[in-house]
Amino acid sequence: MNTISDESKEEYFRVLYEYLDSEITNFAITSNEVLYDEDGDDLLLGLVFNRGTSDYGVCFEYGGVIKAYSSNTPKHLLVDISNLIISVLALTDI
Repeated sequence: MNTISDESKEEYFRVLYEYLDSEITNFAITSNEVLYDEDGDDLLLGLVFNRGTSDYGVCFEYGGVIKAYSSNTPKHLLVDISNLIISVLALTDI
């Protein structure tokens, strides 16, 4: 079984964060944090997107899978994120 190191995951999360931050211009990322998921024994990337007075949390697994998001997250933000994740996957070697 191939186990991906935590350092590799953190590097992928850094690339994903930087790409989303530069490409999503109608929301600001106000928080980014690598989180530990005890249930799945894995690292996750947590981002908080802000627009006006509203915050929307989105959590990612390694590889760009959206694990969870705030119930009030606008669908067009999720579509933008998903489309950009495809680009990140094409640019990275995972």
